[in-house]
Amino acid sequence: MAGGHVRARANLLNTLFSVIRPRRERTVFMPLPKKKNRRGVSVLALLSAASLLILRGDRAAISKLEPSSSGEVTPVVLRDMMTAETASRGRNATSAAMAVEKYVDMPNRPAAADEGKVMYNSTYCMNEGSLHQLAKDMLHRSSPIGLEKLKHVLNSNRDFFIDSGKGSELGIFFMVERCIARMLEGYGLNQVKQTPPSSSANMTLVETFVTKSVCSILSPRCRDVSRIFIQSEQFFPKHVKLCHLSKNCIVIDFSEHNLRMAREENMDGSFVLLPVMTQTPSRLANDEPSRPKPLTNRSVDMVHFGFLTTRRKGLLRFADNYTRLHPGRVVMIEQIPSDSLETMSERYAESKVCVVYHSYATLAGGEYHRYSEFGPFGCIPVAETPSDKIGLPIFERCGGFAFVDAEQVIAKADDVLQMIDKSMYDLGYVQDIVRWWKKGVNWDLLLKDFDNK
Repeated sequence: MAGGHVRARANLLNTLFSVIRPRRERTVFMPLPKKKNRRGVSVLALLSAASLLILRGDRAAISKLEPSSSGEVTPVVLRDMMTAETASRGRNATSAAMAVEKYVDMPNRPAAADEGKVMYNSTYCMNEGSLHQLAKDMLHRSSPIGLEKLKHVLNSNRDFFIDSGKGSELGIFFMVERCIARMLEGYGLNQVKQTPPSSSANMTLVETFVTKSVCSILSPRCRDVSRIFIQSEQFFPKHVKLCHLSKNCIVIDFSEHNLRMAREENMDGSFVLLPVMTQTPSRLANDEPSRPKPLTNRSVDMVHFGFLTTRRKGLLRFADNYTRLHPGRVVMIEQIPSDSLETMSERYAESKVCVVYHSYATLAGGEYHRYSEFGPFGCIPVAETPSDKIGLPIFERCGGFAFVDAEQVIAKADDVLQMIDKSMYDLGYVQDIVRWWKKGVNWDLLLKDFDNK
């Protein structure tokens, strides 16, 4: 009996560790005997069923199964072994179920059941990994003083007038403006569409540094006007400091990196962190396909849209070197078209990899306006790593992102292309990414629970 129990224990460990460990790290303890128990069920099948219950964390189901007196590894024996094993390892141990959960949740890790495929955790990404939950987490990352100042500004007036200085409905700020308006209306404020007079004192102005304001904060007489300043840049314009000095102005910033810089300058009490540069939906929403095209069927290998700053011209050199070494690849590094958004949509819909390269500096926040434009088209993003900390693991796990240093962007994009060529990104994975983006941020509810008393 004792010998059978030892063999059963070894069989159990063999089964569990073969699931937990990657294939290349597996160690074989003992072969599993296909011995029949009294009910005619093989021990191997019984172990497989019990292991599935462990993977699901379903201890209650295990406890309901009947034991066997034959000394075999039945579910109750299995349960007792797990209890003894956990107790003997103490506080520094990790249970088998926790280890399996950690393995399954790892981003872009091929599972043994689907070797070679990049996997996706839909349950996580539609809940705690959603863009809406990330937005809420960002808000709570703000300083308590900043949150109190936001509350003060929100409660100053019932009406607000928003002008992001977009200039044209083709501009980036077009959909950003609409998202912010929805957020403020969800809080209970009323949007005024007609431009107010410069002397209006009963209205909160919502602006960016390019807004042609009816009462600019640069003017001393307008310093104490109730104002929400949307900080959209990777640097601080002079408007930010003036907003900090005003008791009736709050800065809403998209970047945790910017929030850290504000803290270094003792201005974080006037800052609130929210994803105001994430367009959900984006300005390209009307051209987004109802069903993304399989990556292997797309005609463009890499694409990058953005103003070609001096720094981004370095990306052109990387791309030129790459296409000389890989003459069959199609790489497009382009300016944003000024006359039509259809060109961008067509490129994104046909691109396997979408590349992002910072405009001016290595230390910068993420280009979330760009992410949210190409995301719903289902290309695999390879982006220069932003200086933001919050949210990056979520973008990797749920948005399919690969973040790398600037000089590695093209090389990493090539790695991803090789994986695509090997069909490691199937259509289901691409559809999951698109679904995550389309769920987006529920702007109407973002400030709904924020105390407005």
